[in-house]
Amino acid sequence: MAFWFFLVVTGFFFLWLITGRGDIDTINSTVLTLLGISAGTALSAAFITVNTTDPDKLRPPDRNFRAEIRAAKDELESAKTDQDKAAANDKIKKLNAELDHWRSKHRNQWILDLLCEENDLSKPQLMSFHRFQIIVWTLVLGLIFCSDVLTKLGMPTFDSTLLVLMGISSGTYLGFKFAPAAKTTP
Repeated sequence: MAFWFFLVVTGFFFLWLITGRGDIDTINSTVLTLLGISAGTALSAAFITVNTTDPDKLRPPDRNFRAEIRAAKDELESAKTDQDKAAANDKIKKLNAELDHWRSKHRNQWILDLLCEENDLSKPQLMSFHRFQIIVWTLVLGLIFCSDVLTKLGMPTFDSTLLVLMGISSGTYLGFKFAPAAKTTP
């Protein structure tokens, strides 16, 4: 949903600036359909997740390294003795090292979050084909969208077949999202 929102807003603003005409009627039915499909998919996915997910299986909240480092720096500033200052400096170094390790370990986590359905940390994360295919079709149509906005100076008009394909991809994603979630509800 955010992907299409930002593409449409950026394209609309770009066309408004470039054409110099101040046209505000550049949004067409294709753009509205894409926004509707993405919004409906996001809302449905959120509804399915909230109503069928076991909260005990969700990821635990990550540590707030920045707050811990800030607190350690405050300890350093308020330290009176050299021994307290050395201990605070060691704590800051240790927290910075832990933060660097966490960042390197989770560098590509966003890709797994997009491609994997499983939120349970005790199980390995496997790529879900239904997530992969909706991402691929979204990126393909997004590239076509950007190309048309830049080269034709207008919002693209996609064939209804492509819009149906996007709707089928979204429906497939929701169907596979609902099926495992429904099994976990008591």
